[in-house]
Amino acid sequence: MKPMTVIFIGAIIAVVGGLISAIGTLKHNKNSSEKSTRIEKGVNLGLDLGQTTNSEVLQIKEQNNNLAQEAILLKDKIEKQENKIDELRKENTDLYSKLADASKEIHNNLTGGDSYCRMDIGSINPAGNEGYLVFFVEGKYPLSSIQARIVDLNSFDATSLTMEDLSKNVMNIGTLEPDKAFVTNKKFLLDKNAGVNLNVFFVANNGFVNQLIRMRFINNVWVTATRISTMEGKILFEDINPNYPEKDTNIIFK
Repeated sequence: MKPMTVIFIGAIIAVVGGLISAIGTLKHNKNSSEKSTRIEKGVNLGLDLGQTTNSEVLQIKEQNNNLAQEAILLKDKIEKQENKIDELRKENTDLYSKLADASKEIHNNLTGGDSYCRMDIGSINPAGNEGYLVFFVEGKYPLSSIQARIVDLNSFDATSLTMEDLSKNVMNIGTLEPDKAFVTNKKFLLDKNAGVNLNVFFVANNGFVNQLIRMRFINNVWVTATRISTMEGKILFEDINPNYPEKDTNIIFK
């Protein structure tokens, strides 16, 4: 083959090789460009998605914060309402107690409550042989319809007791305030030798009580022992002068 032909063929091969190389490079560059574009789009999409997700997360966090604040406010409001309910409940309880106390006080003032009547012998003359019967109320409530039946054991004879005897020595005292006293205008005779031995039976608007009065004339002075009890035997009042000669209450008030 002629030298020129060989050279021509070699030139053609070189040109074809260059074209193939150029085409490969172009194709590679195109693929790389497309890949880069895809990567860039993915990155941009990821960034957009991240920004959107982050925005949603921030909104959710803000909503949660708002809900938490509302929950705190609601809890505070509930606590205030509970405190108010407790205050109203306490006020109602106090009001009920006050009304109950006021009602009880009115009832006791009308019925006499736990007050009772007591009798003493006062204004004893210097000779020590006579005095006056004095009635007053023990307790804070007034008594009404008071009646006292006085039995003098020095002259009482149970063997010859009659209905007329039961109606003797009955005194109608009526109404008596705790800070007032009722004094009889008739003198009561005192026996220095036998002493004073009286049983007094009281009836009032709140029931019955009994009083035992024992007096002894010692060293020119009257000393007294007295006991007041209910019909059931409950002792309401007892006072024994230290100078009273007998110390055994069972003997004093037999």
